[in-house]
Amino acid sequence: MNGLEAAERILAFEAALVEERNKTSASQRLAGFRNQLLFFIKDTARGGNAERIVALEKTIIKNDLDRYSNSKPMADSLKAALNEFAVIERQLGMVDKPEQYKPVDAAYSLSKNRTKDLPMDEARQSFRSHSARLGNLDKLLNSIELARRFPVKGGVVKPPETNWFKSIKPARKDGAGPGEMG
Repeated sequence: MNGLEAAERILAFEAALVEERNKTSASQRLAGFRNQLLFFIKDTARGGNAERIVALEKTIIKNDLDRYSNSKPMADSLKAALNEFAVIERQLGMVDKPEQYKPVDAAYSLSKNRTKDLPMDEARQSFRSHSARLGNLDKLLNSIELARRFPVKGGVVKPPETNWFKSIKPARKDGAGPGEMG
């Protein structure tokens, strides 16, 4: 068996375990809570209260930083997002009071500092940055999903020399499954 076949078997085994995990009551409860969170986010957005929308997004980012950040680049990105949302919160108060926002509008008077006749102030720059961050995350998650669904064919991948890899039993003789982890 070449390395690619072994990788395909490992991915198939992983897929079977994920499917099995998704059938557990804990996984189903988690899915229910995620649906509740999604409904809450959509409901908040429909409400149109900018301060509440920004506060909710900031809460989600803080939660991701505290609970799910697993690398320095990820933590740094989330910290940058929190700093940007602090800027957004500061400027939200000014937008509702035109006399307070006039100096900001005047500071970005050149056409290169405006988009659709609106100043590209720090808040708008922060929104743009956050939007790019979310877009990159979406692309990353989609590429991971595509890689799992459609493994690369051809070529030989040398299997890593680790104990867990050696513990994979050969594929079942009937070809019905990837074998088992031993």
